[in-house]
Amino acid sequence: MLSKFKSQERAFQTILVALFCWLCPCCLLDFSLTGENKRTDFWDETDTEGNTDNPDTGSIQDTGSIQDTGSIQDTGSVQDTGSVQDTGSIQDTGSTDSIVDSDSGCTSESKTVMASIGSFSDDAEELLSGSPSTGQGEVYLNSSDLEMTADPEYMGGDQIIGLRFPGVAIPIHSQIKRAYVRFVADASNSEATSLTLSAQAAANPPTFVESYFNISNRHRTVAKVAWSSIPSWTEGSTYTTPDISSSIQEVVDHSGWAFGNAIVVFVTGTGIREAVAFDTSPQSAAQLHVEYCR
Repeated sequence: MLSKFKSQERAFQTILVALFCWLCPCCLLDFSLTGENKRTDFWDETDTEGNTDNPDTGSIQDTGSIQDTGSIQDTGSVQDTGSVQDTGSIQDTGSTDSIVDSDSGCTSESKTVMASIGSFSDDAEELLSGSPSTGQGEVYLNSSDLEMTADPEYMGGDQIIGLRFPGVAIPIHSQIKRAYVRFVADASNSEATSLTLSAQAAANPPTFVESYFNISNRHRTVAKVAWSSIPSWTEGSTYTTPDISSSIQEVVDHSGWAFGNAIVVFVTGTGIREAVAFDTSPQSAAQLHVEYCR
């Protein structure tokens, strides 16, 4: 009886296959009826395309090892790059941030130094106009004041003023951020006055001497600074020049410059402003102020 039933089942399956091939002659089937539970390639292909009636598709549809890619998407060691983004030792530059000057590129704190006229021969006047026979080129060291630059009482001519500041405590190749000369007015002046400032292009210039053209014959820096339309001065008041850092920078960049050397500043121009000279008051004589960094 069981054998008869199986024979009828195979016959029924054969009829179904024949009917399918008649309906779809292009389909190639590797169909086998050998074995009671063997499936055809047709059903295997259908199952891989998502036949939900086929329960044995776990290894393909349940692709946990591919879809649940925890070790790839949850890339904690890559995205949470604490050691790279949180670069404390580079961005948090504690001691460096407090001393670096982003404008000048300095790597040390700015310092300001002051140098004063050291002796009566460190501030001097030289007559520029006229001729040698009338005093041109004569250097005067013992004046009670510095006429910048007209001296009505001394042949009425314009002068060049030399100011020497010894002991300037700036290392070579320092970055000069600001520099100026401070004067104390020896008299009240209101005449129209415009002056020009420069420095001596020398590493350690000597003091002035009373020989002709001892001031004007000295080489000057390329950098010159205009001090134009100077306001009126009142006797006893303090006045400062514009920034002359460009001239001072040339000096400290000189190959022979050394810490503690002297700097000479020249004043030329027209008009008159009278400043206290060393001979009258060393404390009120001209002073050089320089702000620098390294």
